[in-house]
Amino acid sequence: MILFYLCPNDKKVRTMPTKRFFVPDDIIRPARPDENTNLRLLQYVNSTTQENYDAFLTHFAMVYILSGVKQIKVAQNKFQIQPGELFLIPRGEYVMSEYIMGENGFQSLMIFFSKKVAQDLIEQISGYLSKHMSDVSRMKKEAIKIIPHNPDIEKIFSAIAAYSNGESPFICELLKLKFTELIYLLLDSPYQRLILSFLLDAARGENPSISSVIESNLYSSATLNELAILSGRSLSSFKREFSLQYGEPPHGWIRKKKLERAAYLLNTSDKTIEEIAETSGFVSSPHFARLFKEYYQFTPSEYRAKQTKS
Repeated sequence: MILFYLCPNDKKVRTMPTKRFFVPDDIIRPARPDENTNLRLLQYVNSTTQENYDAFLTHFAMVYILSGVKQIKVAQNKFQIQPGELFLIPRGEYVMSEYIMGENGFQSLMIFFSKKVAQDLIEQISGYLSKHMSDVSRMKKEAIKIIPHNPDIEKIFSAIAAYSNGESPFICELLKLKFTELIYLLLDSPYQRLILSFLLDAARGENPSISSVIESNLYSSATLNELAILSGRSLSSFKREFSLQYGEPPHGWIRKKKLERAAYLLNTSDKTIEEIAETSGFVSSPHFARLFKEYYQFTPSEYRAKQTKS
């Protein structure tokens, strides 16, 4: 079961709508005309079952683990986030998640914020930022940034959890204050450069390049429409720009690269056919086997046997 606390304080309890969705757009109900959606809060509570899902991030997010363990995979990198840890995910990432129950099940708090929120914060700290821009510009870009347990961060999220469980009509205002407090706390910590880089990326709000989206998601099972959304483009614009950049339509190019990776793994690894299909981004083993035979004229098993003999 999943518990959602929204801003404004619209409390709902419902089951996960699907195992593959856009976050938070597919989870949080559409905003009413008078609502401010620049800062949104979601609390996830699952006390009964272990759950896996794939998610596409449509907003920048800060996620705090209250209990249980979260295992995630972004591109080809795997992370395990423990209770009390905070992690930052930029907009446009495709995340494969698995929750592992703790004594109190799995619980997390997720804060999603808009470009405007980041721009307002950057304006507030502009004087401070100007002194540290050279440090930030040298930071390596990473999909996931993890901040270890910190007692002061824990206090902030404990307060946010208490607000979300209450009935205050000022939940949005309280969340904004706590979010700002969190940012300033991180600025006055060893993670200063990390949070500055994260805020600057969010404030720019630029659509990711086609090449960066492809690089991050080539071996996922994302559809062309989902890749287009991750890139911030319509499907037709995505196809057009892709063809100009890569010299051929995306569907065939992506399929070819996945099959080439699968062939490489068949030749160099001991992975099962099912594992190779999943690792290469195919939706099922039968689907993979059919496409592989069309391309290489051999089934995956035949191809592996042929390579072993040679």
